[in-house]
Amino acid sequence: LGETLVSDVIETIKIAKNDDSIKYLLLDFDDFIGGSPSKLKTIANAIDDFKLSEKKVIAYSSIGYGMNSYYLASHADEIHMHDYSQVIIEGYRSYRTYYKSFFEKFFIDANVFKVGKFKAFVEPYFRDSMSDEAKGNIIEWMSVLWNNYLSEVSIARNINIDTFKNYIDSLDVILKENNGDTGLAALNSGLIDKLTNKREFRDYLFSLSGDQEDD
Repeated sequence: LGETLVSDVIETIKIAKNDDSIKYLLLDFDDFIGGSPSKLKTIANAIDDFKLSEKKVIAYSSIGYGMNSYYLASHADEIHMHDYSQVIIEGYRSYRTYYKSFFEKFFIDANVFKVGKFKAFVEPYFRDSMSDEAKGNIIEWMSVLWNNYLSEVSIARNINIDTFKNYIDSLDVILKENNGDTGLAALNSGLIDKLTNKREFRDYLFSLSGDQEDD
């Protein structure tokens, strides 16, 4: 699948908002790969603007929700999920490849000119692991992103932020409380509204539209 331009998504949502023949907005995440936080935020704003039309926004996934898809789904009026799926919020992470030992093995020299006390960008050429300074820098900006994510999703979904954090941090405990059923764990924690298979969800959409199914 190719990438979809954010501008195209925004324009489509705007058109749907003002089209009287469109009765609801469906967010289908089965083929959704993800996007950067800034792009997801832009789309979320468009979804919130669409809701001003008083048309319903419905999210569905038959494969479950990850961090990016759930961020957008939280802005829907209803979140549906296949009963065999799950909601997994994995958090942010950062990886780098370090070359020091590789360079030494193949007698490669790296010559870098830098100004200032600390430049993490060139660390991979002279180290085999991340320095404490670089780690601290990454944790600092990543913590801002993470706190924003928790806050924005909790507000959009209208759930307590501590409840949301508990689901993420203690999913193993919550699964035990729900007999290992990942769908029920998400439902009973308030992260989704209904567990439905594809056929049931299709029937639900037809009931909303008021139309009759024709093959």
